[in-house]
Amino acid sequence: MGDVALTLPVLQSLKQNYPEIEITLVTRPKFSTIFEQSGIEIFAADLDQYYSGLGGLQRLFKNLLRLKPDAIFDLHDNLRSRILGFMFRLLGVPVYVFQKGRQSKQKATGSDRLHHRDQLPHTTERYLKAFKRAGLEFKISSPPFIRFDETQKSILSELNLDQHNGFCLVGVAPFAAHKTKIWPLEKFKSLFRDFESNDKVRFLLFGGGKIEIEQLKQIEQVHPNTKCVAGIFSLKEELKLISCLEAMICVDSSNMHLASLCGVPVLSIWGGTHVLTGFGPLANSGNRIVEIGLDEVPCRPCSVYGKSICLRGDFACMEGIPAKKTGEALKEMLHLKN
Repeated sequence: MGDVALTLPVLQSLKQNYPEIEITLVTRPKFSTIFEQSGIEIFAADLDQYYSGLGGLQRLFKNLLRLKPDAIFDLHDNLRSRILGFMFRLLGVPVYVFQKGRQSKQKATGSDRLHHRDQLPHTTERYLKAFKRAGLEFKISSPPFIRFDETQKSILSELNLDQHNGFCLVGVAPFAAHKTKIWPLEKFKSLFRDFESNDKVRFLLFGGGKIEIEQLKQIEQVHPNTKCVAGIFSLKEELKLISCLEAMICVDSSNMHLASLCGVPVLSIWGGTHVLTGFGPLANSGNRIVEIGLDEVPCRPCSVYGKSICLRGDFACMEGIPAKKTGEALKEMLHLKN
């Protein structure tokens, strides 16, 4: 979801600078909610059903052709999008493909990584360059890109939470697709214990999937300053809830990007991946990053998107981050005294 979510700042900024341009985003139905407020038309393509396989690809091409596009921007650059791009080129439609920077990312995570520590362009900047090659010059505006007014934030009442109770609402999204990106749950529990004596902070636990929800509910039962909100809301409602937060604690995951889009300061915990590959949270002066230095664990980053195994066997890049370090960063974000 993260790479799709990061198209929003670019497309919304494009729309603001070129209001006369009609933009249609082709994406999976489940991602449509992210773009509801953007003024961008959505072509919801069910790639697992109606548009699956070669037959589905032909149907997708025919339906997109009915839109009579003046240009195609491929912001995915996978096999499906390349075939579609080839078909449109045959009809004389210009196609602009964003450059993933595969080679530079491989160097940053490869065996020679110690000699490739330069910050690579953020993914949004790579998207932006595709439009610049088409002569569309603009800058990406500042977050929030997803906004809700006060009446839409009534979702807090459904959780018996009130922003006027004097405590800060802090989101916690501890899960990711790959183990090298996950900070151990035991360390999150230590963090919650450290804040139990502080009545100014309440943690809302985000996640998805049966196992994750069960784990978060167990935490809720033990730590009174936490509340599990996983599995309760739709994506739209969850975005409303995220927009109410003072901060989001997360790992390198889609929740990090969703919080950034809502303009919420992010405290992100990094292990096997690294912001230097260009996939970090959107710029926000309130953001904080917690990690072990590259000199301390020189094998990181071991990948761009994360792995399920650790070549060292000890997941030192995550296991070595103490709860106290994350807690101190959170207190700094919330301007709380020790």
